[in-house]
Amino acid sequence: MLKLLQTISAWFYALPAPTQHFATVLSAWAWPSVVLIIAYFLRNNLGKIAEALAERMRSDHIKVGNFLEMTRNTNVIPLDEDAVADEIGHFGASGVVTSDVKVIERILEFVGEGEANAYRLMDWIAANVDPNLDPVDFLGEPHFANDRKAAYNSLIGD
Repeated sequence: MLKLLQTISAWFYALPAPTQHFATVLSAWAWPSVVLIIAYFLRNNLGKIAEALAERMRSDHIKVGNFLEMTRNTNVIPLDEDAVADEIGHFGASGVVTSDVKVIERILEFVGEGEANAYRLMDWIAANVDPNLDPVDFLGEPHFANDRKAAYNSLIGD
């Protein structure tokens, strides 16, 4: 064992000291190598975690704060303008449906920009529409189209 340690130390002693360029190149390759090694050793566990997450997304409730909750039986209305025009075109002219879809999309983007925006929307709904109205119903029910437009103009206004 002593002979092995002496041999290894002799090799390190014979190597020249690393330069700044060598250290830069080595550091650029070090972290991806470590990530790949860790992923290789944990590949079975990472696969099981991904499987479990995919299964939960298919079967369990998805809840984002107090603002959005979805279950496997939640009725989701697509925001594709053509699909919405086909689905709910009887609520008005296609241009009205398209405009409402854009308002809903922009409100969702606004809420996604920060938690404070979600609370601003909920406060606006409570003050101007109904204090007990669920924001999901506000965004999804067709008869709130005019209120959504007013919320859009009041909160976002772009």
